[in-house]
Amino acid sequence: SREMYQLQEFKRGFVRMALLTQTPIVPTLVIGAEETHLNLSQFRFLKSFIVPLPLNLIPLPARWKIKFLPPIYLPYKPEAANDNELVHEIAEEIQERMQDALTEEKQKRQRIF
Repeated sequence: SREMYQLQEFKRGFVRMALLTQTPIVPTLVIGAEETHLNLSQFRFLKSFIVPLPLNLIPLPARWKIKFLPPIYLPYKPEAANDNELVHEIAEEIQERMQDALTEEKQKRQRIF
């Protein structure tokens, strides 16, 4: 819950797939899901297995909003999917756009429930 609405680093497979298939990326935001379960802590097993310790067992009735951002058309050939630096840069740029839009939407929200 400490990191609510703070996007973590994106994996880059979605960028490679968009480049290989020559399809647009449609960033999608979900606002409200973070408030349905408030976490006290997390138990970390191994490296990638994380189990949250929720404060509430029943989901809270938070209002959800789903927002689709404008499609992003990548002006590169499919071979660009092999350029790790370019793929990483594109993923970071998309993450920044989404974080900015998420912050803006969160500020416009009048109430959670």
